[in-house]
Amino acid sequence: MDGNLFSAISHVSSDIQGPVDIELKGLLSAQSHRLSGRMTTVLKASAVRKDSDGERVRLACKISRPEVQRISEGDVLSTAQAIALDREPKMRNHLPKLYFSGDLRAGNTLHVRSLLNLNGKGHRTLRVLVINELEPLTAVTGKSFVKGWLDVVTCHVFLWKHGVEHGDPSLANMMYDPIEGCGVLSDFDWSNMAWLERVPGNNRTGTIPFMAIDLLSDAYWKGYRERCHHHELEAFIWILSVVFLAYENRICDPENILTKDWFTSDYIACAEEKAYFLSQNLQAIWSLPFDNFEQYQELLYDACLLVHKQFALRNEDRGRRAMEDHKRRAVEARGRHALEDCDRAEGDSTNKINKKEVESIQDDTQAFRIQYSEATWDQFISILSKFSSQPNIELDHLDINSLETHKPTFDISQCQLLFAEMRMIYGRVTNKSQPGRVSDTVMDWSLRQHRSLRQTYIAHQFLGHSG
Repeated sequence: MDGNLFSAISHVSSDIQGPVDIELKGLLSAQSHRLSGRMTTVLKASAVRKDSDGERVRLACKISRPEVQRISEGDVLSTAQAIALDREPKMRNHLPKLYFSGDLRAGNTLHVRSLLNLNGKGHRTLRVLVINELEPLTAVTGKSFVKGWLDVVTCHVFLWKHGVEHGDPSLANMMYDPIEGCGVLSDFDWSNMAWLERVPGNNRTGTIPFMAIDLLSDAYWKGYRERCHHHELEAFIWILSVVFLAYENRICDPENILTKDWFTSDYIACAEEKAYFLSQNLQAIWSLPFDNFEQYQELLYDACLLVHKQFALRNEDRGRRAMEDHKRRAVEARGRHALEDCDRAEGDSTNKINKKEVESIQDDTQAFRIQYSEATWDQFISILSKFSSQPNIELDHLDINSLETHKPTFDISQCQLLFAEMRMIYGRVTNKSQPGRVSDTVMDWSLRQHRSLRQTYIAHQFLGHSG
């Protein structure tokens, strides 16, 4: 792979020298057989460490076909690393180390689409990202897994606080660094940055088995419901649930009776199965063997109970607002007597507002979103603190203080000064000093071609050959 063939080069590491050798048969991800979409593939790779006697660095090469409108994962990752260096250097251990990111010039589908008289909107590019090779977090178990899980939660919270929204907490995106012995948050290609205008239609992200029940709804997938921080925290609880309930000796049992029906492409069915688990099967947690997680049963039970209570509270709020909306529309249509009928119906358990009317409340108000995120955060921290303070269990690996330190401000109107500072870091790292619409900064051809001769030369040396 010749570095001269790449555009939009966002990063070239000086820690390695010579070409990156890619093992075409060294798959680190499930092989994609699709002819559409991102078609993400991750391959093993390696390169010689700079100023060493031939020592090779183990790398991972991620090849994907995202829409050109999407912000480059390399830009997101390099910005996240720079923010961590500026605000909390140790947080860099919980992020992948970026060695190279660029778009293959010949991989842009705009020309093909124009020849076929297709709309250029949504055209894709072939994007290459090279990072350090990591292991799945499920490669470890017991307290090492729980520590790694908390590392990733803490990193996610830290980034959210500083305006970098990961957007897809899932088990596949939680990695483990065997050298540092810590959890790593990976896969930033669905991420958003608070200071950039979002690309239309790109905010409905998530991996269904791990998504918050609130987002497993038509309201979310049709673009009416906003993804909030409490949804992200809930996703981490579902990740914990899957591993504790379905994994044994680091291997997932796909037929686990409690979790198997969560793994579906039908988000409505997944929501129903999760809701049933919370309402009917939660007590089963106490009777399961839990493999190497026996001492964490209480942690999982309390966390799932938190999800159950918060979900019920949101539904109650939406039901109340649906009733108020029902009253308003009835009065507008039929006058004062309709209000008396509605008041009687509200007190009659046999005449409840129907499900469709509740679902018509497509999203919560900003005040409710802030309230839910605050409540979920406070109770989540309370559960972890209570659990980590137990005298009879060795829990020194759970660093709750670090997590508490990075509590986000959920009212983004109070974050504008902070986000302005983060925007400056983003501009410095990516050479985009005036970031606005992602489509403007990423799709603008002249900007994408504007790279120094020295950087092109380094990229040429860096990606001289592939194995």
